[in-house]
Amino acid sequence: MNKVNTKSLWKLSALGAGILAATVAAAGVIPALAVQEESRPATETKQRTEFRGRLPMFYSRVVTPEQREQIYAIQRKYQKQIDELTAQLRAVQAQRDEEIHAVLTPEQQKQIATWMEELQKRRAAARAKAADQGSDVTDEPMEEEPPADTAGRARGGQNP
Repeated sequence: MNKVNTKSLWKLSALGAGILAATVAAAGVIPALAVQEESRPATETKQRTEFRGRLPMFYSRVVTPEQREQIYAIQRKYQKQIDELTAQLRAVQAQRDEEIHAVLTPEQQKQIATWMEELQKRRAAARAKAADQGSDVTDEPMEEEPPADTAGRARGGQNP
């Protein structure tokens, strides 16, 4: 019989709860994040003005320079359609998230917003720390055991 590692379960539970909270709260937080994106200097944004092709995994090991250019041309041909579909997908996801957010009570919405703000602060601190250390890590390590919420349950909705 497999022995279950409780620390791993706590980490998975916390990760799942974080993903769920992010999904549920996205409608309330997305507009705030959009404002943050707009206020960033142009040097910090990651959008490219020109198309830059990328070979699929391991292709660079086997393709010739001519094949590489053919692949980039094919990617360039489909990029506009992919961008349009991506924008449509994001719009549908935003609509879905707004409807999900509307299911919550005002108190629940406030709690989710508080958790999202805390998460953003922790991520910003982790990025700053990683930048100081010259690391590519952008997220802090997960907690050993998640703290209990106001109802006395673990964050993942499971009893301790």
